[in-house]
Amino acid sequence: MKVYQECKFIIKKLGSLHKHLNADKPEAYQEATSLLARITDYLTESPTNKQEIVQKNQTIMLNLDLDKPVCNLLGLPLQRDTSRRDRGELEADIPTNMQRKDLFQACYMFLIYGLTCIQLRC
Repeated sequence: MKVYQECKFIIKKLGSLHKHLNADKPEAYQEATSLLARITDYLTESPTNKQEIVQKNQTIMLNLDLDKPVCNLLGLPLQRDTSRRDRGELEADIPTNMQRKDLFQACYMFLIYGLTCIQLRC
């Protein structure tokens, strides 16, 4: 029941944080990243979190469509510094918003690490 209630809370919270993230408020990035880390922990096998518990947590998250608000976060624009490319260098573009890059990484970790079966829905 704890995971179910927490997931419902996180779904609402991620939805309400979206506008603050779009406005680049640092506290919104910290909170969203913390929420993503918390739900990713429920999908991580450990001595206290056995495989069958992880599978039950995955099912709960799938049934609640927790992937949808996470995928919505990935819809935020990630501006990039294209100066290297403009000079003809083959280096990767550097993101101009590192907090958003880190948030995207937390989203991908949640989606890939714990819910690989829903990657196709994004």
